[in-house]
Amino acid sequence: EWVLDPFAGSGSTGAAMLQWEREEGSARPFVLAEAGAAFDALLLPRIARLTGAGTWARGRAESHDPLPVVHRVIRLDA
Repeated sequence: EWVLDPFAGSGSTGAAMLQWEREEGSARPFVLAEAGAAFDALLLPRIARLTGAGTWARGRAESHDPLPVVHRVIRLDA
């Protein structure tokens, strides 16, 4: 089952899906779409951080257990 978030904003849906994978041990593919400046400022850095470290506190990684995931970024110009 795929999860689609067409208005991803800060990436909360993506963060929840990555947390699901860590807790359940099974991945569910997801697509996040964002048309605004939030993509580069919030969404992409958040997903990159969460795939590289499992737990965070006060902006610092507490564990370094990367997830075996693939990021694919597709940029569309208007």
